Amino acid sequence: MFGLWHHEFRLMRSFIVPAVVWGYVFSVLFGQQLWGAAFDRLMYLIDLSPNQGWILPLMFNFLVAIVGLPSNLKYALSLRRRLTLPVSDHVAAAMCFVGVCLCLKGAVFLGVSKREQIAAGASESLGGQQRRVFEAGRIEDGKFFNNLIGISFDLPTGWHSASLNAIRRALYSVAFAMAKENAQTVKELSAPAGTFPLLCAYQYPDTHGGYNPSLYTVAYSKEVLAASGVDTLEAYARGFREVQHPYHAIGDVLLEQFTDSAGYHVHIEGRFPRGTFQQHVYVVETGRHYVSLTASAMAETDMAIMRRAISTLQVHRTQPVSTATAE
Repeated sequence: MFGLWHHEFRLMRSFIVPAVVWGYVFSVLFGQQLWGAAFDRLMYLIDLSPNQGWILPLMFNFLVAIVGLPSNLKYALSLRRRLTLPVSDHVAAAMCFVGVCLCLKGAVFLGVSKREQIAAGASESLGGQQRRVFEAGRIEDGKFFNNLIGISFDLPTGWHSASLNAIRRALYSVAFAMAKENAQTVKELSAPAGTFPLLCAYQYPDTHGGYNPSLYTVAYSKEVLAASGVDTLEAYARGFREVQHPYHAIGDVLLEQFTDSAGYHVHIEGRFPRGTFQQHVYVVETGRHYVSLTASAMAETDMAIMRRAISTLQVHRTQPVSTATAE
């Protein structure tokens, strides 16, 4: 009886590693949505950008391949020593070898097909111009400052600011929803050249799953926009009126007076089945940048809070910085 148990245990042990490898392979083949949700959750928990997030499936494929490699090496050494192996070991080794090859093939294919995103993610991890501009911003006594760009304004009391990577994830989600059939368009919409996110403030923390009014502030390089024919603040403001369904521009571009400078105001309406969102975009210019502040809300009371904050906007003398290119 003991010998039978020992034989069955040895047989089962031979298939533990192949079972792990093939379990992963089948889960990827038939549970892509589940893995997508898991990777999205991991990106949120460790605060990765969409570009940095591509390292997760790459890493998982390599990790599972590494789990199977020792079994393959052990089997190869056994053959070299001319050891007599049971049929189960040959079958398990073949299964493990094929599974490891599939994992490595998936990792290589992903690395090649997403090489631009992975390279961009590596660049974002090292810092870069966009992060330097973002980290120049600070919040003190309820007021937001960014002396590198040259603006400041009051924040609504009790609101919460998002990290740079959280902003990147939000921009990517919006871009993907608008142009998911075209990867290049998604890239251009989520991270256009010459853009520098400065702040995204929400009324509720990011753990809040429902309606959440937001105030998003971003700077655009004048030099980059001039190359595309946008060479005045008014032309920049009018660009916000070029929206597609379900967004609709309301009225014309209006002049707006802030604390110590003048700018423009554009009203946009987003009409969705769950309700209508109002977006009010306010734009000003500094020495090297156009700056937009976009207030998004459904309730007029929430919009009024953001309007009061935006009315305190001030433009300051900026520190020297070249922003012709962004990450």
